Order: sequence, then structure tokens, then C-alpha cells
Amino acid sequence: MRKMTTDDVQNLLKMFSYPEAMRYYPSTMNEEETLGWINRTLSNYEKLGVGFWIVEDKSTGEFLGQCGIIPQEFDGVSVMENAYLFVRQEWGKGYATESEKACKEYGFQTRLRQS
Repeated sequence: MRKMTTDDVQNLLKMFSYPEAMRYYPSTMNEEETLGWINRTLSNYEKLGVGFWIVEDKSTGEFLGQCGIIPQEFDGVSVMENAYLFVRQEWGKGYATESEKACKEYGFQTRLRQS
């Protein structure tokens, strides 16, 4: 896993433009909306030290998806949530489980700061 950059737009669009992957989001995203997503993630890195990280295959560098710790509002309270989204052809291969475990461990080890 690595930090997201603005160079990740096209890779993220592989997920964000796929209706089945975006079923629990308000809608699919276009390039402009994806860039906004990246900018919010970069802001989360700065403010909170966490956000979505890009998940790549270690041996090939191939983009697999994103996973991370993100702030969410729940009943008026800001809480941290582990979340993930992977490209369709990678579903069912254990990447979500493996990356979420790493995020959870990181969150507890660093005692996440919330603003």
C-alpha cells in the first residue's frame, strides 16, 4: 500500500466508473469527481495522518484498488472507519481482508488523531 497521488486518476476510474462497485456510493464518478476524491484524501493525510491508500501488487506494481482509514460522521460524531474498494477482477482474492487487517493494526498502533 502507498499514498495516493493525482497520478492515480485513471486507475481509480477503473473502480469509480463501474456501477456494481459503486453500488453503495451515491453514484459513479467521472474524472473531475475522482480528482476531488484524491484531493480530499491528500487533505486527510495532512490533517489526520490517514486516508485511502493505493493497493498494488507487490511483484508487478499493478493497481488493485484502495483501502484505508477515513473519517465519517455518525450521529453527529466524527469516527474513523476502515474502508476499501477494489477493481472488479480482483474481488474474492483476499486483498480486502489482508489490507483491512493492516489498516486496523496501523490505526491501533498509531492511536489515530481526529480533528
